[in-house]
Amino acid sequence: MIIYRDIIERYGIRNRYALEIFIKNTISSYTKEFSVHKLYNTLKSQGYKVSKKSLYNFQKILEDIQFVFFLRKYSKSLKTLELSTPRVHLIDLGIYNYLVSENIGKIMENVVFLELLKSGFVPNKELFYYSNQKGEIDLIVEKDSRVKYLIQVTYANDFDEIEARERRNLLRIGELFKRDKPKLIVITWDYEDERKLSWFGKENII
Repeated sequence: MIIYRDIIERYGIRNRYALEIFIKNTISSYTKEFSVHKLYNTLKSQGYKVSKKSLYNFQKILEDIQFVFFLRKYSKSLKTLELSTPRVHLIDLGIYNYLVSENIGKIMENVVFLELLKSGFVPNKELFYYSNQKGEIDLIVEKDSRVKYLIQVTYANDFDEIEARERRNLLRIGELFKRDKPKLIVITWDYEDERKLSWFGKENII
């Protein structure tokens, strides 16, 4: 892998095997939460010698060279934001397709992230993901201290193919940000529509 060799040469990485494992785990975790702490415990249990500090250093390097973005969970608290478990988004999807089997839904979510990036939204400052006990949102866009968009991405070709869970999560979590009046969006594969849906007796346009 070219990126692997470049990192070793540029940053003088000594533990090459740990770096290779870290990169592969990052790629396979894309659009999902990625925990350095969990990876460290896994490697430790398998007898591999690598410090947690080295793994966090690998994470910073991959972000610095814009190989991936580690997207944080939305919070008004900077401390909570920084301590949240990030989700991985790849810059080059060809790398994922080369190493892992294709998943159209995950690819769509990553593409939407990249398009928002191209539109000028800054990850972990204006662009986040969100989850709580009520559900999760793939992407949240905040601008001028106001949540503007809650976005779900799903591989669907008509309204009936959009899972009720996806719509329910938008409506439930949308209630948490009702003061900001965010637009609730479901991005699909080949379906376009605007509907007014109700949840707990309240209506939202989606």
